[in-house]
Amino acid sequence: MLEFLDRLVDEMQRLPILMIITFRPEFVPRWTGHGHVTALFLSRLGRRQGAAVVDRITGGKILPQDVLEQILAKTDGVPLFVEELTKAVVESGLLKDHGSRYELIGPLPPLAIPTTLQDSLMARLDRLAPVKEVAQIAACIGREFGHDLLRSVTALDEHALQHALNDLLAAELIFRRGVPPNVGYSFKHALVQDIAHESLLKSKRQQIHARIAAALEQHYPARAEAEPETIALHLTEGGLVGKAVDYWLRAGRIAAGRSANLEAITHLTRGLEALKSNPPGPERDRQELALQTAIGGPLIAIHGYTAPQLGTAFNRAHALCYELDDTGALFSTLSGKFIFHFVRGDFAAMQSLVAETQRAAERTSDTALELAAHRLAALTAMHAGDFLTARSEFETILRRYQPGAHRPPPVHYVHDPKASALPYLAIVLWILGYPEQAQRTSRAASQYAIELNQTNLTAHVQVYGGAATAELMGDVAAVKAHAEAIIDLADQNSLNYWRESGLILRGWAMAQEGNVEGGLALMRLSLNERNRLGASWYQVRYLWMLAATYLHLGDYDNGVAALAEAKVLAARSDEHMWEAELACIDGELHRIRGAPADEVEGYLQTALKVAQSQSAKSFELRAAMSLARLWHDQGRIADARCLLGSVYGWFTEGFETPDLRSAKALMEELSRS
Repeated sequence: MLEFLDRLVDEMQRLPILMIITFRPEFVPRWTGHGHVTALFLSRLGRRQGAAVVDRITGGKILPQDVLEQILAKTDGVPLFVEELTKAVVESGLLKDHGSRYELIGPLPPLAIPTTLQDSLMARLDRLAPVKEVAQIAACIGREFGHDLLRSVTALDEHALQHALNDLLAAELIFRRGVPPNVGYSFKHALVQDIAHESLLKSKRQQIHARIAAALEQHYPARAEAEPETIALHLTEGGLVGKAVDYWLRAGRIAAGRSANLEAITHLTRGLEALKSNPPGPERDRQELALQTAIGGPLIAIHGYTAPQLGTAFNRAHALCYELDDTGALFSTLSGKFIFHFVRGDFAAMQSLVAETQRAAERTSDTALELAAHRLAALTAMHAGDFLTARSEFETILRRYQPGAHRPPPVHYVHDPKASALPYLAIVLWILGYPEQAQRTSRAASQYAIELNQTNLTAHVQVYGGAATAELMGDVAAVKAHAEAIIDLADQNSLNYWRESGLILRGWAMAQEGNVEGGLALMRLSLNERNRLGASWYQVRYLWMLAATYLHLGDYDNGVAALAEAKVLAARSDEHMWEAELACIDGELHRIRGAPADEVEGYLQTALKVAQSQSAKSFELRAAMSLARLWHDQGRIADARCLLGSVYGWFTEGFETPDLRSAKALMEELSRS
């Protein structure tokens, strides 16, 4: 419900709608900081306002003054309490109706007027003793309840049930809505339901909840299918906790499928808790495996790929897969465990899991596992700077992938091989020197995300297939657009991990557009938060972007500090993806500092050689341009022209992209020299 309200509040700023939300003081809303939200604090009723409510309830008939004083004193200005306590007093038998006023039958007993709202509501229910049981059964069903379900649970015949409901309606404890045969009811206030529910003995309450669950299963199969959490809740309240496990699992999967991730985590966590009531054995292990693999995607969406609870879930699922010899669950389990270590930058664990997945695929001849093995191998190759292998593995996935056979169910979309291959292949293609192919692949990634329509995947594609590819191409406007879309999506769906990437990208775009101070501050803040989360993947690139921004400002000290941080992180995780870029910017930073030319050239030659060894033609072009500029300043025009010409001449596409335009302009300048 909170997720729904979060989305709704965000949407209101774009719609001509006035939305009013009421809540109790103990609730802390998450929207009060939004510019389009105004908070109004309603004070308690004053004496005159409280007396007006009493007058409305009595129909204008005057109460004895001491009775009125007690009502106003005990209710302390709470409107519902004023209303309910007045009704309780009028119905109590202490007063006699004299037309225009009420009079006490005798002295007012000391404890005749309840001192709390709960006592007042309980007193009113007790005076409706003949129909109290109907209210209690209805309260077990929920705040809202249908006539047919109530009739199937209660032992009363239709006539007696209708009479009881009419009495509750007359007492204004419940309200009716709809017309026959679709009649429904709701309690006037959640507190009325709570009082009726808690007035039952525990054993009696459990029996009623068990009957409700059975009635829903038997008579309402469509509702049981659409709202398994309702049956799970009644089974849990009915003491049939173990039987509720499968319903919690189904509820979690449904919620995850529609990106209601907080709700999914709640349902699946309750399922894991309920599982403890079942006896140990293979069946319990199978249920736990299903729950642990299902909770992975929602945990990633809310807490990110590095959350400790994610590692715990996939480690447990991994062990259960082998205990149960469950090949089917290996797909999501190995994928989930790998991505946990991948984002954390644990290269050794990544290599181990790639090998394990390849062995499992070979042993089982399972095509889904084979595609998973290609995916994990591609990501590991990217991390290591082996871009040709990464491209080959990603393209193998796209060539072999068949949606009908290989697309996982929505709860496991996070492990979909194609959804991973497309955005990352766009990055790899740009690095290898194919900008136009990278752009086409980026567009294909966006289209596929739209097709799957799951918020976590959409954010993933926006970050890597969209913003990251645009940043490599130097398209500031596109990065800015993607950043805003990522932040908007994250805010609407509590995607905290993706929000940090969006903020870094927003900060970078701000700095490129002239708001340098604000952009750098936002980048630094978000980089720190991402570091706090333990995210290593793409952090080196983000730090490079920070260092490059300082370079353009001529700020050596801050630039070299950001670069040093990137180097330490890359060394710690044995990551070589950005090795050429780090060496190149190192040379550029030392150049603006005034370092000796041979020292600067050493960094740039390293960048050139690393890029050549990785077949990273776009990185090679950048290193060649930096070297050509250095040699130009040294008067080595022929060397500069020869180097840059050979690299530029390799390219067959993307001549309108910023890097290639810059390279062409530099060659023309060298030719003139």
